[in-house]
Formats: sequence, structure tokens, C-alpha cells
Amino acid sequence: MGQAKATQKEIDDLCEFFHMIDEVLTCGTYTYDIDGVETTERVELDRFKEIIEQLWVGDWIGRESGVGASWYRIVLGYMTLVDNACDPDSKFLEWKKEISEHLNTKT
Repeated sequence: MGQAKATQKEIDDLCEFFHMIDEVLTCGTYTYDIDGVETTERVELDRFKEIIEQLWVGDWIGRESGVGASWYRIVLGYMTLVDNACDPDSKFLEWKKEISEHLNTKT
């Protein structure tokens, strides 16, 4: 089973995107870093829409790309891992029994 691996930048961009949504909906602010300077701004609905577009599409404050379709690769990668390698009966990310047993025989 093969699945394209997301880059660390794609993962970071997606985390930043969801962090922004969480902060705006929870606190009404958005905190970001530009060249090592942390800035917090109050966010109204029009600005919220603008930030979503900027983080999704990219090219905002020197960003080369945004989240775009990479979110799907990240989520599908997680689903592929869980479906193929994790114990379906566990509420935690644990190896399937056969994988765990194989790993235990290797040590």
C-alpha cells in the first residue's frame, strides 16, 4: 500500500490554518509571527474570511504556498496508516497485533 507522504511544510501550514481558526473562534484574535515578531490582532468577520483565503491559497507575507489540497494528503495519509497498521479495536494509535508481535520478535 502506498500513500504520498506530506511534507513537513504542508503539515505545518495545515496546523497553522486550524490554529488560526481555533484562535479566532475562541478568542476573536489571530496571533502570527513575521520575521520573529509576534503580532496579535482582533479579527472581525471580513478579516477572518481574508485570513482564511490567504492561508489557504498562499502568497501571504512571503508564504510560497498555502494549505490548498495538501490537507487531503495529510488526512488520507493518517487514514491509510490507521487502516493498515493500527489495531482497529484500540482507542489509541497502537500497532495491529501481528505487527506488534513481529516487532517484539525482532528485539
